[in-house]
Order: sequence, then structure tokens, then C-alpha cells
Amino acid sequence: MTFPKDFLTSSLTRMLKAASMALAFGLAACGGSGGGNNAGGAGSGSGNGEVIIGLTDAQGDFGTYAVDVVSLTLTKANGAVVETVPVQTRVDFAQYTDMTEFLTAASVPSGAYVKGTLTLDYRNADIWVENSTGELRKIETIVDRDGTPLETLTASVRLEGRNRLVIAPGLPAHMTLDFDLKATNAVTYDDAGEPVSITVEPYLLADLEMTQPKIHRVRGPLQRVDTTQNTFTVVMRPFHHRLDGDADPRFGLLTVHTGDETVFEINGQSYTGSAGIEAMAQVTPLSAVIAIGDLRPRQHRFEAREVYVGSDVPGGTRDVVHGTIIKRTTDPDAPQTELLTVKGATLIRSGGSIVFNNEIIVRVDDQTIVKKQLTADPQTIAALSVGQRVQIFGELTGDSTSPLTLDATGAGKTPEETGRVHMRFTDLAGTRIPPTDGAATVLSLNLQSINGRRTEIFDFTGTGTPSDTTPNPNDADPAHYEVNTGTLDVTGIADGAPVWVRGFVTPWQSAAPDFDATTVVDLSRIRAVMAVSWDPASLTPFEQADADGLIINLTGTGAFHHVRRGTILTELDSTSTPVIQGDSSGGVYLIRDGAVTQLFLDFSSFVEELNTRIDGNTAVRSIRAAGRFDDAAQTLTARHIIVQM
Repeated sequence: MTFPKDFLTSSLTRMLKAASMALAFGLAACGGSGGGNNAGGAGSGSGNGEVIIGLTDAQGDFGTYAVDVVSLTLTKANGAVVETVPVQTRVDFAQYTDMTEFLTAASVPSGAYVKGTLTLDYRNADIWVENSTGELRKIETIVDRDGTPLETLTASVRLEGRNRLVIAPGLPAHMTLDFDLKATNAVTYDDAGEPVSITVEPYLLADLEMTQPKIHRVRGPLQRVDTTQNTFTVVMRPFHHRLDGDADPRFGLLTVHTGDETVFEINGQSYTGSAGIEAMAQVTPLSAVIAIGDLRPRQHRFEAREVYVGSDVPGGTRDVVHGTIIKRTTDPDAPQTELLTVKGATLIRSGGSIVFNNEIIVRVDDQTIVKKQLTADPQTIAALSVGQRVQIFGELTGDSTSPLTLDATGAGKTPEETGRVHMRFTDLAGTRIPPTDGAATVLSLNLQSINGRRTEIFDFTGTGTPSDTTPNPNDADPAHYEVNTGTLDVTGIADGAPVWVRGFVTPWQSAAPDFDATTVVDLSRIRAVMAVSWDPASLTPFEQADADGLIINLTGTGAFHHVRRGTILTELDSTSTPVIQGDSSGGVYLIRDGAVTQLFLDFSSFVEELNTRIDGNTAVRSIRAAGRFDDAAQTLTARHIIVQM
């Protein structure tokens, strides 16, 4: 069976077994969409319903990846098209590796929608990527897979059968678009290890039923508070649209539910539970609000874990820096002041303008207010150690000719002027190694990254309990990074397994352990994505191709040659012999050739057709597959494969 170029179907076999799944879909260059619609009936209904749409991405080595979302449309089977994004919206996908931002809560005509289309504009893209030493460099040259300078791209996804997006009055639907930066972008480096260009061959996921849930965030002006229901309503302003003073509901309204454990930061004051919602009822209408929490699709509600209001929201009267501490020292000219080097900093100026800067020095002292995510308990600057993700409020000094410094001190200042540091959850990625002391609650890691940044850029000097020995043997060592797992069960994680950890860095001068975990995930058990490309396209992409699997020939590979699981990237090199085999329980396998995509539900038939095309002198440009990856066997058992001829 054949389908137009923009078609990428959902897994029919999985549809018979589960109501939820992540739908993979590809991008074609703008203007390349084809016609044809085999979806069947329109499934239309009367009246309007609501669809809540979020944007997120998987982890990549990018400091910032800002592009413009031009439009996001939904299409019924009868061809009726609804635009869900009212204005062009700037999105920095690199900031959303650990959460999903609500983009819109659109009121759309009821019915079953069979296609979603997302258009991205790269003409004013602001993309920064690491060089070989971990420094960030801005990319000026952005091209598509054919080497053509990139302007706009249009993504289309078909939603078939039970996976149609059904909109009904009073029953909000939800769809998350997941932009996988690492699988989408290949960076070209010069001989000195400097990034010179990016090739974009987009790979996205559409998740209709929260199969891979993330923390969600909503931002915007406060419309109203209902203390009897413990709820408040936000006029949605996604990403970096102006937050306060604007009641226009063009992006929609979202009701936020709070509970006894919800933590509130309201104009510099901390509250928990009902005290927080009562305090919210007293703030000025249309004050800026950010709420972070969990989307509960079955209950059709968003539940906040934490809420920030007024002066605790970036974009107000203070300058704000987001980033990760890579170094901490004492100011030699002011011994009462500590200097934090924050890397990969997103700077939000007072008034709301956004600037990306590779590195900023932050000054803090004992009077600096320190708070920790998901707790109202006060902290001190002793909690701020190397590797910690932070959001810091203060006053920026310096310019393009001198180092940028954020003054977040408090000595001699009014409460309104005092600097504030919000400690945010920190993410680790690495592989498990045997613990040095054998403690059951200690998870030892060979770290690959902290908050997506390679460990080589971090200076761990001073992180350990003071010692008379130099260098201090207690300082954190990324090759043997000790994680306190507390009551979390990690006994089933094998040595060498890829691991993702979330939590907080151990306070300054108190390691080891080096980190306190709140979440540990064995990534060897989650879905993997293998991406391999050849440049030029290859007539010998496989050493063997039969019903038992595809043995990948890595000779002549191009920009893509890796396996990604969550935040862990496994490069495939000349020592690798990767294999892709079909899943015995069924899958969807596609061959894309020019304007046509051919679909197979049987792996053997897929391979037979693939061999026929290669024997007919049609070369393979790339292959992408998603499924379970076995490290020891170097085998991916795939439920989804796309081969681009």
C-alpha cells in the first residue's frame, strides 16, 4: 500500500492492544506535502470541545535551540482545517528536556481529527552547541539533508483508527509534540573541534495519551482564584510571551488544581497547601503566574506541585539567570562573597527580553535568599554546589566588553533588592559502575552529563568534605560519582546499564555522597531510537538483510550513527555491529522513496521489498528505528522502522 509523502501511520497492531502510544512522524521540507486521505469518515460532532497541546523535546547537547512555531493545525477527514496557535511563537526546545510547556488550550469544533501539522521557521533561529572543549558556540549555517539552507519545515502526522484525536464538548483532549533534538540534528565540526554547521533531518513524536509523561508547566496572567475548590485559572502565555497585565485569552485558559502538598512562592513569601491558595486570592489580578505539575488525562485536570506568583516569576523587575553551576570560589576581594560560575545561562532581563550567554558569574552571600524546589523549608548558600541547576534573581552588571556578572547578594539591601536563588531539580546521565564502598543505598555512576552538559566543563574542587590532602580525595569525581538513593530500589540495575537520575547536588563541602536522588530510571528498559545515515547514500547499507534482521554496515556513515535512550547517547562506530530485528508481537515498517511511503506490518515483507529496491540500484540514505535495545547483543528489537531511500 502507498501513501503520500507526509504520511506516517501509527502502529496498527499496538492499537489493538492499548489505547495509548507514541506516534512517530517525520518532517518534509516546506512545500513537500502530498495529497490523499484514506482516513475514512469525518466523525464530526456538534458544538466545540477543547484540546490541550504541549511541546517538549528529548535531550541534546545544545545550550539553546530557539526557532519559531509558525502554525499548528488540526485536520478532519473531510478536509476541514483548524488553526490552534493564534500567533507565531518563539520556542527554545533546549529548555524543555525535563518538562512539557503547555502551548495552547484551543477551542475547536467537535469531531475526530486525523492529521496534525506543525510548521517551524528556522530563518531567525538562535542555536548554540558545544565545541570539543564544552564551550558553547552559535551556529550560523543550518541546512536540510540535501545541504540547502533551511528556511521552514512542515511536520504532518496522521492519526488513524483508535488513535484519532477525538474532540468532544466537556471532555478535553491532550496531545504532546516531542521534538527530539539529538535524533533531529547532526553537527559538523572543523579540525579544531569547532561546530560550523547543523544538518536538520527532523524526528518528532506525537503522544496522545501520556505514554511518556513529563512534568508540565503553564504560565500566564492570573485570571481568578477559587479558594473553595482550591483552583486558579491562568490566561495562557506559552514560552516567552508577556506574562502579566494581558487578559486576552487567545491561547486559551487553563484551570490549575492545588492540594495539601502544593508549594507556593508568592512575591517572596513561601506557603504550602491551603495557605497558598488563600494568599493567591489576595494578589493583584493579572499578576504573572507559573505553575509546574502533573497532567492527569483520565481526570481531565492539571495538578500543580509548585506555583510561582508575582516577583517570583522571571520577566518582572529583576534580572534572572537560568543555568548550571560549574564552579564555586570565594571572591578574593570580598571574602564574605561567593562566586558561582553559571554555564549555559539563559538571561531574562527585567522587562522580559531574553538573552543567551555562554557563561555568567553570580555573586552571593550569607544574606542571599535560597529556596529549593518542592519544599518551603529555607536553605542557605551552603546548599549551592557544583552541578546544581539554579534560577537566580538579581541585578546584571557588565557588557559585551567585560564579563557579565549578576549581583544576587543581600547584605545591606532591602528585601525587594535582596538576591534570590531557586534550586531546581538536577539531571544526571551515566552508566552504573560497582560502588567503591559496597553500600546498598549508593549508586555509583560514570557520568556522561549533568543537565545535558558534558562533565569536562565542571570544576569539582571544593565539593568534598575538607581534607588535609591536596587534591581533596573527597571532591566529587565524575568517573565515580556517588548517588545517595535513600529508599529507592536500584538492585535491579546492572553494571554498565545507562541510568538517568533526578535530584539535588549534595551541599558544598559535604561530598561524598555527591548527589541525593529523588528519581532513578534504568534506561536500558525504555524505548531506544537508533539513527544511522550514509553520505553519500549507500547501496551496501547492510552486511545482511533477511527475516532474522538487518545487520548495519557502518562504512561510509554520515551525520547520524547512534542509539539514544532518554538522555544517554551510545555512539555506533567501527567497533560496533548493530542489528535491527522486527518485533515478534508486530510493528510498523516504512520505506520512503521520493513522494511515496510504503507501509508494511510484516517485517519479512518489509526486508524483501528493501532488498528488491537496493538490488534495483536504489541507495539507502538513512534508517531510523525505535524499540528495545540490547547492549550486549547490540540488537534493537523494533516496533517502528523508517528507511529513507
